[in-house]
Order: sequence, then C-alpha cells, then structure tokens
Amino acid sequence: MVYKKTIKMTDHELNYYKDLLELDLEDLDEHDMERLGAKKDDYITIKTIEFDNGNYITLDLASGKNNYYDNIVLWDKNGNELSCNDCNFYIDSFSLYYDEDIYDVEIEVI
Repeated sequence: MVYKKTIKMTDHELNYYKDLLELDLEDLDEHDMERLGAKKDDYITIKTIEFDNGNYITLDLASGKNNYYDNIVLWDKNGNELSCNDCNFYIDSFSLYYDEDIYDVEIEVI
C-alpha cells in the first residue's frame, strides 16, 4: 500500500538544519556553539509524520562529539521502531519502503 503526506517547513527551518549538518563541532568553542544553536549530544525531532495505518515517521537530527547527523525513522502505532535509515538528509521529498508499504513524503517550503 502507498501512504502519502505533505509536510510544510519554513525556509528559516530548512536553513537552520542544513547549517547544523555542515558544522564540525570540534572546531567550535562554547561561544560559537551558543551563537549557532548547536549542542554536542543533541537530539532533535524535526517533524513527526503520521499515516492512515497508524505508523509514523520521525525526521531526526542528532549530534555526537564531532558533528550532526540525520536519519528517518519509521515507527509502528505502538511506538516500536520498524526501520532507521541514515539518509544524509537534504530536506527534500522522499520515499521509504518497508515490507510491502511505501511511505511517500513531500516537503513543501513555505
């Protein structure tokens, strides 16, 4: 079955997340980190996208010691993780395939 959703994000949001993905956290002092809104060991759920079958996708951004990284996680309606996909997130429309289902997500910039 194919499930489709469109989510909206502002240009400001998109640029903020893209900027975080480009940072080398080891090169930043505390002042720079605060100015950029960056944190080590951070975890941000950018969006949660719910589908008609009860499953949902989270677009996540996390950081470790060195950098931010991103992934797309598919969860079942009970909150169990079904699939975690490292995606080198470009904040664009995507399709996620799980079993025989396809989850199509379009991102509209507002």
